[in-house]
This record gives sequence, structure tokens and C-alpha cells, in this order.
Amino acid sequence: MDTSILREEEEAATEFPSLLKLLTKKTRIFGNNPQIREWWYEVMSIRPPSLSKNEENYREEILDCIEEGWQGEEGAINMPQIVNEILRQNLLTARTPRAVVHEVKVD
Repeated sequence: MDTSILREEEEAATEFPSLLKLLTKKTRIFGNNPQIREWWYEVMSIRPPSLSKNEENYREEILDCIEEGWQGEEGAINMPQIVNEILRQNLLTARTPRAVVHEVKVD
């Protein structure tokens, strides 16, 4: 895989969901690599993504889940599952707009 593509993706990823998806991609490509952890910690400390008020409550929980995901030898295998679960439970539900039902009058 061309590392310049990953660099472009790193620069473009500014929101939590896109950063989590990039983390998954990196662990699939490079495995449980210390450099991937270093990248993640750097992003989360230097340019942490902003979250809405209702999502901000999940920041520490998300970071803890990611940290736990790296424990053990199966970290690279578990990380995509962990990220998908985080997105499903915490971020996607908060960002998915509710369906709006409009009344249609028929004459």
C-alpha cells in the first residue's frame, strides 16, 4: 500500500469517526504496530477531534476501549471489531438524524 495515500487520509481525517476508521485501516495493513499506537496517541493529544456535548461524554470510554484493544497479541484482529462497536454504539447513533415524517395533504 502506498504510504502517501495513508498520509493523505491522515490529513483528511479530522472527525472521530474518520479517525477511528483510519485506525482500523492502519491496523489491518500494519498489524499491532507500535508506530500505529504512537500515531493514535499523537492525534488524540495534539489534535483531538471535537465532539458534540452529548458525544463528549464518550471520549474517555472510546479511548479506554481502544487502549484495551491493543492489549494482547490479537490487537490487530480485535481493533476493527472494537472500532465498529464504538461507532455503532456511541458515535453513529448520536449523529444519525431522526427520520422526519411529513404529512401530505391530498385534495
